[in-house]
Amino acid sequence: MLGQSVGAGSKIGQINNLDSYKIEAQIDEHYIDRVTPGLEATFERQSERYQAQIRKVYPEVRDGKFKADFKFMEQQPENIRSGQTYYLNLQLGQPVEAVLIPRGAFYQKTGGKWIYVLSPDGTKATRRDIRIGRQNPQYYEVIEGLEPGERVITSSYDNFGESDVLVF
Repeated sequence: MLGQSVGAGSKIGQINNLDSYKIEAQIDEHYIDRVTPGLEATFERQSERYQAQIRKVYPEVRDGKFKADFKFMEQQPENIRSGQTYYLNLQLGQPVEAVLIPRGAFYQKTGGKWIYVLSPDGTKATRRDIRIGRQNPQYYEVIEGLEPGERVITSSYDNFGESDVLVF
């Protein structure tokens, strides 16, 4: 506004270069030590796949998330607009096959040392020792004790006591 006083360091405007966009991502703080400039990500838009690369990582954590800026590696989508939301696939390491189980309240009781595994017919569950490896906010990797496709109980075990077998 005409005649308005503006303090030093105050934001008074923003300039957008419509020929070149950056991507700003909010990432769970769990990954902060593994996210570095140069990592690549992909996303899809209108059946086309685009690649981006981390340009800058901001170390400040707010509400359990930190910010990272990406730049397009090759072409950027046509008709892209400022403020649009996309989900990026950020690869933090080489993909490997693993047995995963969803995070659940069972961990509070067992410390990840054992889990109840359902029988194939679903009529009972047996306590079995397991070993958990890596984890993220959604899953635990089970290194030993489970086979792919086996069903487990991940809810709270508070009402089960120390039973070796649960019958349904």
